[in-house]
Amino acid sequence: MKKISGLFSLLFVLFLMSCTASADLSVNSDGSLGVKFDTSFGKGFEFLLKNATGAKDNQDVFFADSREISQDLAKSNFTNINVSSNKENSSLSVTAKAPSGKTPLFESGLVKIVNQKIIVSISPKALQDYYNKSDEQTQMFMDLLMAPVFTGEEMTDTEYILLIGSVYGKSVADELKNSSFKLTLKNPDGTKGEYNIPLVKLLTMDEAVVLR
Repeated sequence: MKKISGLFSLLFVLFLMSCTASADLSVNSDGSLGVKFDTSFGKGFEFLLKNATGAKDNQDVFFADSREISQDLAKSNFTNINVSSNKENSSLSVTAKAPSGKTPLFESGLVKIVNQKIIVSISPKALQDYYNKSDEQTQMFMDLLMAPVFTGEEMTDTEYILLIGSVYGKSVADELKNSSFKLTLKNPDGTKGEYNIPLVKLLTMDEAVVLR
């Protein structure tokens, strides 16, 4: 059996390589951030994960360990943590609380709370910084994606999908093409923003995106 660390699974795979993923971010009355992630993974993800771990075709890969993820989140200052994973349908669900100004969400500049409203900033620089600060195993997985947002290479969505197809096959390319990330931002005054971000757009982005 091969195993990926919880932090790797949560902070990278959950955000970048799931077939379907959603995140709800909400401002609490104490100024902290409520976080809820739900995701499921397809065969393309499993194929890349086996490449990253060196697992053989007939070996199972444990993509997530609830206890390990919980421990990693606690070390990163998250509280009120609840993690559940299901190997049978390759799904993962996480809820947690992020104290204002703490946790990687705030420290990276990805999330800000201004006047009790959430602002999310996604940029090539932020993702490249994440790559540079990641452990060797995480970087190896990112390298498998050959994503322009990490390499700095200019490439259209179509060119990127064709590249993935030529290296990993049509099924992986199709899964990538159809994958997306749904983000919901909820403010205390009842206002909210809802966004559906295609994974390919994220991996080929060449300028910052600000969501609020």
